[in-house]
Amino acid sequence: MTGMTDAEVKPQVGKHATRENRRIAEAGTILRCQVGSGVHGTSISGTDDRDEMGICLEPPDYVIGLRRFDQYEWHSAWERPGGLANRSGHGDLDVTVYCHHPGSRVLTAPGCHVGTPGCRAGR
Repeated sequence: MTGMTDAEVKPQVGKHATRENRRIAEAGTILRCQVGSGVHGTSISGTDDRDEMGICLEPPDYVIGLRRFDQYEWHSAWERPGGLANRSGHGDLDVTVYCHHPGSRVLTAPGCHVGTPGCRAGR
């Protein structure tokens, strides 16, 4: 997905850029496309990064709520010295892949039942 090897995934990653999240996103991505200023025609030539967003299908234990996956996030700027402190700039790639079933955890949350208005996981 990112062109990175496992050895290149540094420990200084953001909370959504874990190896496990990366594995889920790479294995389950069903849609990935460009978003942001590049799509809307508001990018400034020579200064913009490229933003991509995707949707993935999670493994069964994530879908039924036994494990949690919200999103995978990776920014090529993190690969430069300075890591997470780096902001994306010209030529950088920013990728965010979201889970397909964000509401599935509601069904397995304690005290929640299908059809209970206002029931949220973790409550």
